[in-house]
Amino acid sequence: MSYIGNSPALKYTTFAVQHFTTSATTGYTLDNAVTNENDIRLVINNVVQQPGGSYAYTAAGTVLTLSAATTTSDTMYCVFLGKAVQTVNPGAGSVGLSQLSATGTASSSTFLRGDNAWQDPGGVALATSTNNQVVTVTGADAITGETNFIYDGTIIGGGADGANADLGVGLHIKSADSSASASSAADELVLENSGNAGITIATGTGNTGGIYFADSGSNNIARIEYAHSIDSLQFACNQGEAMRIDSSKRFLFATTSVIDSNAAFNIKELTNYPLAIKVDATGNTAQINFFNGNGNVGSVSTNASATAFNTSSDYRLKENISYDFDATTRLKQLKPARFNFKTDADTTVDGFLAHEVSTIVPEAITGNKDATETKQDVVLNANGTMIYNGVLEQDYIDGKANGNYPSDSTWIAEKEVPVYQSIDQAKLVPLLTSALQEAITKIETLEARVQTLENA
Repeated sequence: MSYIGNSPALKYTTFAVQHFTTSATTGYTLDNAVTNENDIRLVINNVVQQPGGSYAYTAAGTVLTLSAATTTSDTMYCVFLGKAVQTVNPGAGSVGLSQLSATGTASSSTFLRGDNAWQDPGGVALATSTNNQVVTVTGADAITGETNFIYDGTIIGGGADGANADLGVGLHIKSADSSASASSAADELVLENSGNAGITIATGTGNTGGIYFADSGSNNIARIEYAHSIDSLQFACNQGEAMRIDSSKRFLFATTSVIDSNAAFNIKELTNYPLAIKVDATGNTAQINFFNGNGNVGSVSTNASATAFNTSSDYRLKENISYDFDATTRLKQLKPARFNFKTDADTTVDGFLAHEVSTIVPEAITGNKDATETKQDVVLNANGTMIYNGVLEQDYIDGKANGNYPSDSTWIAEKEVPVYQSIDQAKLVPLLTSALQEAITKIETLEARVQTLENA
């Protein structure tokens, strides 16, 4: 069959149907309003009824009136001939704005909302200016205009003064002008403020925040990390950790574990570098100064050719000064000896036993004879000597696997270890000097007597 205009799309539609629950009545309510009974087809007990007041039924609006009452055993339904129901998607490009049922006015400045209403976006209206800046015309939730955001083809500027971003070739976050410049070696990200400026890396309490350095050979050639789980700041170089500051603010160099929990600085020898510390200085320089609550109590200083180990000696720091004491008697109580240390059996040296000196020159000795203390979380070498303490067992096991501990070492939770005495032999010099002076006096007295006898 030929058609003028569009072919009927009957295959795309179906008709709305209403089924009724019947009773002994002639009046029913329709789901959809109709003009008259000709808009529906009524079927009772599978028999199509003839519409009209002189026939089976009439209809107007939502009121359906039967010529004879039904019974509860009857079946009845109607088909709304004027209400088609879409069953498939219409073809592409077949629906225009005129087919849409929506409130408001469709235009180039409105959009269709989910509630079937044409709406102006409102609040935000962006435009471009001649210098590639993004401009906000209205809207409290939009970018606040050229005062804080810019892209000029090279620099992306942001911040309170971002429109005046002028440093670097990447992202410049500028709160206020500092009159500073940025090095071309590090200007892809610049933070600027006339006061303090900084960057925050926030993570979960059990996670790690870090700054990583990468090159073509590694995505982690170096890094700075803070491990929140153990409160440790770590520095890695050449794909390995070089130093860290632990949760107790102890400094660990070339080791990830505490060597001695009593030491603020823990430095482990590097195999290829036998010197732990080297200070290179010329002229008269104080390399290390020692202070306590009383002020400067000593230093290590150098000049062009030598090093001096200095302790406080100014007369203004002293009182109850006496030059009259028996140095010779005390000196004779000292017991110089020859011995070797157990760890160096082939080397014999001259010296003293600390406890034998402690009653004669007590200021020369540190510690007490046969003293011990209990250490926690200890790593022992093959001879049973403590080499580390403050090492958790799980850290020791992991560290051992990574080569941080000798393969023949062991870990124990607690160990009583000796606290060895030490001696500062320089503290013997005053006694030696006084005894020598006494000896010289005696020698001079004897020489005078001999001279007298010879002249007699």
